[in-house]
Amino acid sequence: MKSDLPSGTVTFLFTDIESSTKLWEIAPEKMKIALQRHHAILHIAIESNDGVAFQIIGDAFCAAFWTAPSAVSAALDAQQHLYAEPWDLPFPIRARMGIYTGLAELTSNDSLTGGYASSRTLNRVARILSIGHGGQILLSTTTADLVRDHLPSSVSLHDLSEHHLKDLTRTEHVYQLIHPDLPANFPPLRSLNIPQGNLMKKIRVLIADDHALFREGLRALLNAMSDIEVVGEASDGEAAMAQAEATQPDVILMDINMPGINGIEATRHILSEHPNLGIIMVTMLEDDGSVFAAMKAGARGYVLKGAHHEDILQAIRTVAGGQAVFGPAIAARMMTFFQNLNAASKPAAPTDAFPQLTDREREVLQLMSQGANNKNIAEKLVISGKTVRNHITNIFSKLQVADRAQAVLRARDAGLG
Repeated sequence: MKSDLPSGTVTFLFTDIESSTKLWEIAPEKMKIALQRHHAILHIAIESNDGVAFQIIGDAFCAAFWTAPSAVSAALDAQQHLYAEPWDLPFPIRARMGIYTGLAELTSNDSLTGGYASSRTLNRVARILSIGHGGQILLSTTTADLVRDHLPSSVSLHDLSEHHLKDLTRTEHVYQLIHPDLPANFPPLRSLNIPQGNLMKKIRVLIADDHALFREGLRALLNAMSDIEVVGEASDGEAAMAQAEATQPDVILMDINMPGINGIEATRHILSEHPNLGIIMVTMLEDDGSVFAAMKAGARGYVLKGAHHEDILQAIRTVAGGQAVFGPAIAARMMTFFQNLNAASKPAAPTDAFPQLTDREREVLQLMSQGANNKNIAEKLVISGKTVRNHITNIFSKLQVADRAQAVLRARDAGLG
């Protein structure tokens, strides 16, 4: 394979799976199957763009390309297929990706670096990868300059400014690759600094819980985070509704059992006025009735009060990014419930499927199930790309699904597409 490796000025693409350790812990058998599919997607994306996967360690891929545009094309192909894949896991596989262009030399001792001599180039691409998030594609400034004039019209670069990388003396100017069918909003990069030019502003959070000590502890945790700020608190459902209107938060942490108007009723009311707001139910309750009542009300997240702090923070960031999260235990019970429900019922006729959707949303869902991307849908229905994205957000919320792949599966099960 060494004779096929690019040398001289090389563009490297490094990838790995975010939270893979957690997936192995909670679903080891399913993860074995999923990892095979992940590897197949990465191999196809790399090889079809004239790249070489010169080293694979666990779920991490190291690939080399003769040109920067080829590496970017491979990354986009891989991310789109990873997002479209219907993963049979408690939460979907999300890969972070880093791309860097620099000088590289081949070596006869390839046991550690897959055929390349250890160098600053390999160190920098590894560090760029390490500051990203699952689903994100990060580029060095050199790579960005090389691909800027070769990107498809629908793809763009977002400037994330200069970043200090661990153990490296020179800062790196980092860019994010933006594609209309991939998420664009992520938490701040995990570098040694968080510049004002980063993609995400602070996530505004409202805490609604009738236990003052719990609110105080949660407020202290969240205010210690550089990317989160607490903008209000409420001790009952009525106050939560008023605070949501007054503070306009991005995310609400909502207790279910509160005096007066409970959390589920408050959620239903708030989302009727602000449908794009993300609400996470945080409660001691773990019964299926509470889970599905929260989903029906429109909650995009459900975590237990006993959850680890990192799980709560991840839930906030995930929901703020437009996705849904229900935690491993809750997700497993949801999967079982819906599997049993599907087995016990016949698929609805297409004309009767998803009565909660508007006619336009049903048209968008049907086109999604037929494989159309956002641009295709906009052209077909003669609407803007922004309108398509709004419809898809509403579809995810109403169908209580986390991503495009799950929505497509629901549509096809119901006979759409």
